[in-house]
Amino acid sequence: MYPYKTALNIIKTFEGFSEKAYPDPGSGGEPYTIGHGTQFYPDGTAVKQGHMCTKKKALEYV
Repeated sequence: MYPYKTALNIIKTFEGFSEKAYPDPGSGGEPYTIGHGTQFYPDGTAVKQGHMCTKKKALEYV
């Protein structure tokens, strides 16, 4: 197995998957997280309440 696949599997295992953005458990608000632990999209935009993503997109964000 390639190292990046191993790392991806670890991330997926520990982060799980959420298609709907959820608030930070500690603050009850920002930062919001989506997919497999994404808090910022590749363009630098923050994940916000109400955002959604597919499993395919979530893998692109990792």
